[in-house]
Amino acid sequence: MVSLGSSNIELASIDALPFTKQLDRILSGELTTELLFQPIVDLRRGVVTGYEALARFPVGMDMSPDVCLRRAGLLGRRQELEHLLCGMVLTRRCLLPRNRFLTMNLGPDYLLSDMWQQLLVTERDLAGVVIEITEESSISNYEEIRTRSEQIRAMGGLVAVDDAGAGYASLQHILELRPDFIKLNRHFVKDCHLDRAKSTMIEMMSAAADRLDAWVIAEGVETIPELDELIRIGVPLAQGYLLAHPEVAMEELDQAVAGDISQRSRMNLGRTLQPHLSACALSSTVRAAGELLNAQKSCTAAVVTDRWRHPTQVLHRHPLVGVRVMSSFTKAQVSSSPRQVLHRALSREAATRFDPVVVINNEGECVGIVEIDRLMLLELSFDGDRQGRSTVLG
Repeated sequence: MVSLGSSNIELASIDALPFTKQLDRILSGELTTELLFQPIVDLRRGVVTGYEALARFPVGMDMSPDVCLRRAGLLGRRQELEHLLCGMVLTRRCLLPRNRFLTMNLGPDYLLSDMWQQLLVTERDLAGVVIEITEESSISNYEEIRTRSEQIRAMGGLVAVDDAGAGYASLQHILELRPDFIKLNRHFVKDCHLDRAKSTMIEMMSAAADRLDAWVIAEGVETIPELDELIRIGVPLAQGYLLAHPEVAMEELDQAVAGDISQRSRMNLGRTLQPHLSACALSSTVRAAGELLNAQKSCTAAVVTDRWRHPTQVLHRHPLVGVRVMSSFTKAQVSSSPRQVLHRALSREAATRFDPVVVINNEGECVGIVEIDRLMLLELSFDGDRQGRSTVLG
């Protein structure tokens, strides 16, 4: 996303004429705007799973990106500036490493604008792109924004709610948009290990995200105790200066930091789903999936995917009722804890409680399924040891 950051500069104190001239020079390309990329880290595996695009305006403007965008909004030109930044981010997408995503911030008004529609005409798809819907303004028409969100997904992109818990964002906001990612505001992350109310709110947000098949990204992780608390709660993704600083290039995580995160995660949450996947047949149509399921007797499920390998339907061979076609199913990230996935599955309605869970990777691609009875046997035999801490970050 193009980060809006924070600033103490009062918009009213900025002389409109000089700013207008600077804005004209930015939009014309006379003044160069820089992009930096901050890694978003998988807290289960200690690897980079995506990047947040951060705008850095020319030094001479003497204002942070959020102030510049808001000031442009007061002049009725915010959408022009967002359009410029959006184009810059999409241009850099070709540099994105495999199995990573790139996020950028866009306001609701811009997503409803003709500029956004014109930009989509020039883009073949949005694969690897996460559009974070900002909270700079309220959403008066959720139906229109939902339509634009589905348009993004139809082109292979994903949708996030930015700064959840701040501004206009609320549980209603999240439920209406049904995002793929929920970015948790730094306010909740700061000292969450010391404030039980904050920790509880993060747990509640994580539970809501699970129900929506969404992933929480905790922003602004700056201390080791905050990191440990997020891992304990089971937050899957995070970013912050403790993990990695923004850089001009899309960098990998420092090896020592990556190892320490992975170690802390193992001590807190145990294993991942990877060793417990069951094979499943993949196809682009229900008919073809059914034929594959009949041909491959060892598979209990076949998954219908779109052209980006995102699961859309599941055909499951039930021992009592035969093959069922399910359009509604549970998804889980491959790095998820088996215990968390089992708890989530068993909290479903009785009729679907033992349905298999579709397992996906960071790009939303189907990598297999996991059977609930296998998870139950695994948990019954598990004798986890959560003692100890590594000390690289300390």
